[in-house]
Amino acid sequence: MKRNLVLFIVSFIIAAAVCGGVYLMLQKQEEAKQQQAAEQAQQQASTEQPAQPVQQTQPTATPEPQPQVEPEPQPEPQPEPVPQPAAEVTGSQAVVQAFVEAVQRGDTAAARGMMSGAEVTDATIAGLCMVFEDGAYSLRAANPIRNTFENDAHSGYLVYVTPQQGNAAKPGHIGVELAKVDDAWRITHVSLDSLLSSYEDRGTEEAGHYFPLVKNPKGGDSLALFFAFDDATLTPRSLRQLEIVASLLKESRRKLDISGHTDDVGTAEYNQKLSEKRAAAVRDALVSFGVDAAQISTRGMGMSQPRRTYSEQDSEEQKDTARGENRRAEIYLDFE
Repeated sequence: MKRNLVLFIVSFIIAAAVCGGVYLMLQKQEEAKQQQAAEQAQQQASTEQPAQPVQQTQPTATPEPQPQVEPEPQPEPQPEPVPQPAAEVTGSQAVVQAFVEAVQRGDTAAARGMMSGAEVTDATIAGLCMVFEDGAYSLRAANPIRNTFENDAHSGYLVYVTPQQGNAAKPGHIGVELAKVDDAWRITHVSLDSLLSSYEDRGTEEAGHYFPLVKNPKGGDSLALFFAFDDATLTPRSLRQLEIVASLLKESRRKLDISGHTDDVGTAEYNQKLSEKRAAAVRDALVSFGVDAAQISTRGMGMSQPRRTYSEQDSEEQKDTARGENRRAEIYLDFE
């Protein structure tokens, strides 16, 4: 019986221990379920409330520092160069230079104011103005004015000129002589022989050859204007030349003689009338430029006074050249 009681007690203890363990296990499981349910409820609550957007502050982009570029060193500003005065031209050379500048711009009054004596005529001044006005020549670039001699009372110079581009003429020079008059240098002689010789090599498309100065049978120089074949019309070049002559005549009030000439083609009677028309055309142009008609006399010479002759053996080109020089009007300024 004791044995049964012991077995009963042991069984009871074991059963109680088992039941207690089961109870504890079940309790832990219940607590775990409750905790899980609480977590799910909390999670569901947090899901139902929309989360406020969190303002993300964008970090301000800091620009990358640019590499420092060293500026190129600039040269220090240099002061403007002060033009050095050219070597002052004095004495006789200054007079020659002023004379050349006057004829270049066609200022016959200024050119004449530097003259002394009767050797430098109005025709010479006008012819020189015409050569430069016509654009055939310009002063040589280097040392255009060269002294040839000088003493206390006299001096001489050569003024070198060169033909403009496209001009068939050759380089030439102008000879100028001066003398002391009342302690001042005055021009007493101007030689255009070299220049005119060069200029005569140059033809022109306007009415044949053009030579501004020709020798007059009475002595002195004449101004020559040239015409086309069988024509008494002045070319634009001739009109420009007559403006220069007009300026001289208006200043001096001197009289002048105009002669008209022709070549030998045609009858003497026809050429006589043509020569008279040529002289009259020059007179009318001078009057239009302000010259008093009372200062002017005209005459026609027909073909009686050729400037250049030819022979039958000459070529047609040579004959045409000679005839071209004879189709002209001459203005004689150097007479009493």
